[in-house]
Amino acid sequence: MTQYPTCTYIKTNGAICESPAMKDNELCYYHGRDKMRVANFLQARACKCDDYMNGFKQLQESVNPEFMESLDIPALDDGVSIQVALTNVVRAICSDHITDKKAGLALYGIQLAVSNLPNMQLAVAENANLAMEDPKPIYPFWDAPGYEAHLAKRGMRMLRQADIKVTRADEREEREKMERTLKNVR
Repeated sequence: MTQYPTCTYIKTNGAICESPAMKDNELCYYHGRDKMRVANFLQARACKCDDYMNGFKQLQESVNPEFMESLDIPALDDGVSIQVALTNVVRAICSDHITDKKAGLALYGIQLAVSNLPNMQLAVAENANLAMEDPKPIYPFWDAPGYEAHLAKRGMRMLRQADIKVTRADEREEREKMERTLKNVR
């Protein structure tokens, strides 16, 4: 029996991960970060399906870059990081968070990384210490202070560009709707 807590994630093949768990967590570094990425996908989907954004494709698409950035896809320097990138690009394609053109470019980049993998020499030493805390955790993509107001202003700007008359009261109402939306999906 191990003398440290192990990851409780159940892999696709049914086996339990059993890598060292992060401090105060039931998951290892890899699976903990993957869990946060999945949570960000679910939050983005909920946000886009809410009454505020539903049917407003331009506003929905405007969130995609921020959302994709929140996934913190790693450098493509080993097989695991390539798998993480591939998994998240496929999730983004299936969730409609990335355009077909960008998806094609991303998949081509992953293909290049795979072909270059034999040239990479980033090996972990046999007795290397493993991280027990995540120095750069993944957070929900809208946790930044004032994000609700920022998103509401973006929506108002898009309405103005579409020559739809918008008043200050409309702006305030839209900001309040966005605040309620984000509270509901948190």
